[in-house]
Amino acid sequence: MKRVLLDANEENILESIRNNNYNRIPDIKSFIESLDTIDGNMFISLDGRWGEGKTFYVRQIEETLKYLSKKQYGNEDTVKESADYFVNNLFSDIVLKHSYLPVYYNAWLYDNHDDPLLSLVAIMTKTGANTGSTKISKNNLGDKIKTVISSISTPYGGIDANAISQALSGRDVLKNIVTSEQIRATVKELFDELLVEKAEKLVIFIDELDRCRPSFAIEMLERIKHYFDDDRVVFVVATNKEQLAHTVSKYYGNGFDTTTYLNKFFDLNVHMPIRRFSKRLFDDGREQYFLNSIAGGLNDHYRLTLRDSLLFKEKISGLPQKYVNDSGIQGACFSAFIPIIAILDIVNEVEKVKFLNGTSSLLHDLPSNVPELNYMMCRFADQDAEENEKFENGFDKINQVYQYAFGNHDRKEYNNLPYDVAENIGEICIRIYDGFKLT
Repeated sequence: MKRVLLDANEENILESIRNNNYNRIPDIKSFIESLDTIDGNMFISLDGRWGEGKTFYVRQIEETLKYLSKKQYGNEDTVKESADYFVNNLFSDIVLKHSYLPVYYNAWLYDNHDDPLLSLVAIMTKTGANTGSTKISKNNLGDKIKTVISSISTPYGGIDANAISQALSGRDVLKNIVTSEQIRATVKELFDELLVEKAEKLVIFIDELDRCRPSFAIEMLERIKHYFDDDRVVFVVATNKEQLAHTVSKYYGNGFDTTTYLNKFFDLNVHMPIRRFSKRLFDDGREQYFLNSIAGGLNDHYRLTLRDSLLFKEKISGLPQKYVNDSGIQGACFSAFIPIIAILDIVNEVEKVKFLNGTSSLLHDLPSNVPELNYMMCRFADQDAEENEKFENGFDKINQVYQYAFGNHDRKEYNNLPYDVAENIGEICIRIYDGFKLT
């Protein structure tokens, strides 16, 4: 089985841009054009639910911004290797007012560090040193970073950066406590060192902050707001603001005004653009109409996130046509039961247990919101049933199979079923769902 959830590494990000996965190119273009209108310092929150694809999105923006800056302000040779990934015509008409050095920082990876500012400085330095569009003075860079770190009153928490370790070898940074003004001035000097000639502005993407320890998340927000108020710096914090508000509440207490607190940090709040899969995602060309249409309808009804849609699709795409098909009531029931179980496994574990125990009312309730399920029920109604009675008539037959498969049943009930289905249909259904091969 092929993995559907890809790591957000450089190769996968660039391939997703080339292939316009999830139709994100218009959103990337719009974000960059809006970003380029910002003249001064700004802190932006990019709000989205967990699983909406925030990490991939900000990394796509990062890579595109890096490419466009190199192309427009750097040497053409520096973009040859990546040019093929950016052939989309929507990027061709972007003319940047500024050149940018984008920095991606995954806060959760450094959650165990004592001071978030130290790890952020290390990532900024590493990014700047590896970016061909900037000219870093390597002779004094180590001294510059040593000065920044020496200005901070907490240990550097084991950041894996050889230059920093060597610079601090044998030193007690706790003895180098200085004023906030001195820290701010030193950070500004670091910006001066990073932003030379080919990069006019820093865009720092902070990701996964809502997953961090409350103390780390709060300190990150307060430190960047306090020390990074430089007109050449824009912060984009990709987060679930609802979860971040819970984090703030845990730190300051339930009565704390989290909305006002967060609004104090963010100058602009934007929402993650949602690119949901169309129902065609579940049409893989195989002759399983009921399965694919019902799965697509359930995906729309439950408004799955991008991540969850991929997981749901992965489960549906591997179902064997020998058992899950349109040729009879057993195959049709599998086409309804298995997608319902799969989606409940993602969105509602309690309801999934009820469904598997034969005590759920979903089979009756869902068709009012999932027309594809309603259609399947009506297809099994008696031919002489009135139009307004077809659903209930068809539902009664499907529900009998459902109750027999998952409820308390005996041989007598099996003999009274309206259609020919396997005596162990419930067991077969679960084995198919779990991915077991059946002979």
